[in-house]
Amino acid sequence: MGVRAINQIQIEKVLILTNRNSHQNPSARVLFPKNNSLFLQASESSILVYFSSGHKSDYEYTLKYFNYDTYRTSDNTILFTNLPSGDYELKIVDRFHKEIRPGYLKISIEAPIWQRWWFLPMMFVYGLFFVAIFLYLFFLYRTRNQLHFQSLKHELEIKALRAQMNPHFIFNSLSTIDSYIARKQWNEASDCLQKFSKLIRQILENSENPTISLEKELATLRLYIELEQARFAGTFAYRIEVDDELLDASFQIPPLMLQPFAENAILHGLRHLEGRQGLLLVQLQIASRNDKEYLFCQIGDNGIGRKASAELNRQYREPHKSMGMNLTFERIAAHQAHYGAQMKTEIEDLTVPTTGTVVRMWLPLLENHPKVKA
Repeated sequence: MGVRAINQIQIEKVLILTNRNSHQNPSARVLFPKNNSLFLQASESSILVYFSSGHKSDYEYTLKYFNYDTYRTSDNTILFTNLPSGDYELKIVDRFHKEIRPGYLKISIEAPIWQRWWFLPMMFVYGLFFVAIFLYLFFLYRTRNQLHFQSLKHELEIKALRAQMNPHFIFNSLSTIDSYIARKQWNEASDCLQKFSKLIRQILENSENPTISLEKELATLRLYIELEQARFAGTFAYRIEVDDELLDASFQIPPLMLQPFAENAILHGLRHLEGRQGLLLVQLQIASRNDKEYLFCQIGDNGIGRKASAELNRQYREPHKSMGMNLTFERIAAHQAHYGAQMKTEIEDLTVPTTGTVVRMWLPLLENHPKVKA
């Protein structure tokens, strides 16, 4: 039986390579082109083409649209490695048998996903989507934090109000008024009752606002101190010193901020004094700290000091737990979470020249109507 004559170079098969030696792997993927066309994925850029012409010969081939160089081979295989994506046309010519028509193979290699026309628009849309999700989550996080801070602040303000109006203070104030009445000191009793009712009214009014003017805060503080003076029969004096600039401007302060420190000074230091007059000194001024201006508050007393007071409380088993002080520190911590480093508190025990305690606070300068700088 004779061998059928071949009048055209035939593309027999194409081997898809994953590396230079993949054609030696019998499990490599093999394709048989139909209609002399081959469609490959982006990862199938290295191929080995098998062809035949029916006899041994030398061949020339070109890969149109890749380059226009002509290559020669005496084998019946042609290797291409790492072809870029695109459309090509392989032409194989028999050099010595001109009667044999050339063989053709159209090769189409799919572009990788990042090179397709829709990839950048899609990435832009996805980018906008993720940015929107991030901004939404960030806004949600900030909103929840603000709501939590406002809720915590409101809760602390209510607790501070209750601490100001705790039953012990109300009972002691009424007992002082009752003692004046029992001694028929009508003027003193009336004065004390008026101060007590005015203090309660101011506490209720001030607690409704996040900040109040310094003038209102100091008015409430004076009423409280004077009621305590009456209670302890004038065993201590007090003095409030405020910079004129603070009184002229509409500077604000969180309500009920100073009173707990004054209460602590009176109950822990001044009421135990013997043989000398006590003094409660409250000073407010504008001070610079780390190149910034702050509202500086200093509350000092010449009492027996915290250590001696704690010893007396243990001795008489009458520890005084200042709810106002604890709540004030919690409020300062809550405000500090909002204002950051703009709030700071220090407590110092004095021994020279006399005993006592000094509390220093740096609060942010808050104005109800800030001045417009030229």
